[in-house]
Amino acid sequence: MKQCVVSLKKLSKLWAGIIGRQLYVMICEVMRVARSRNIKPGFFKNEHLAELDPLARILFAGLWTLADREGRLEDRPKRIKADVLPYDNCDIDTLLNSLANNQEQFIIRYEVNGERYIQIKNFLRHQHPHIKEQASIIPAPDMHCINTVQKQDEHGSCPSDSLNPHTDSLNPHMVTFEYLWSLYPKKKGKGKISEAQKKKLHKIGVQKIEACIERYKKETTGKEEQFIQHGSTFLNSGYVDYLDENYTDKKPSKDEKEKPIISGWESVNMSPNVRALMEEQYDA
Repeated sequence: MKQCVVSLKKLSKLWAGIIGRQLYVMICEVMRVARSRNIKPGFFKNEHLAELDPLARILFAGLWTLADREGRLEDRPKRIKADVLPYDNCDIDTLLNSLANNQEQFIIRYEVNGERYIQIKNFLRHQHPHIKEQASIIPAPDMHCINTVQKQDEHGSCPSDSLNPHTDSLNPHMVTFEYLWSLYPKKKGKGKISEAQKKKLHKIGVQKIEACIERYKKETTGKEEQFIQHGSTFLNSGYVDYLDENYTDKKPSKDEKEKPIISGWESVNMSPNVRALMEEQYDA
């Protein structure tokens, strides 16, 4: 059996480019196995996750083991239930929707060419897939998302317009922008962001801008709303300070925490020798 799996794996790589993606996916299904993933202590203290059904929390962690190295998997509720919650009497589709529609939007359910997929948000920030893990063959939502999957209401009505994009929003940069806008906490000034800026954000990349937003949200936790940048301000220029190359998450040293601040010290005009003497006396 082991030899058979190895042969299928080699065959899939050999023929994927010749016969096409369909064969490749079928062979991958034969070899489909859960992966080992990390779980951090913060998972158990997440306040937004705590608002969900306990089974939804278990499901969320279970999705990590089913996702590929990019945090994507097929949106197939029955199969997901069999893999993650086989012994529980529950509606997986409802649980998935609770993860997708939560304030933090832990997952994104989307559709590409009639196929449904799930993207786990911030997956690569918390997981470190093995270098030899197979590359993802599932299209990313920011590049190819056509229709966000929503469960119809009890009367079978169509999804709301806000999650069923119009034709002009199907451009990749528009999909990227709408996704980033949905993440930002203070949604003000949406119309002040130009097409050129939206294309720039798309070029920089969803994951990089998403990381900027998360850093800013963490930095402004507890602040009054009036001191938080409008969405237009942040996505036009504010994000720059939070890019990987510019951002430093500095934590004050023990001395900085314990050392009292003397008001006006920095503004006093004194010679270097006098300043050195005063600092020596102060430190003593």
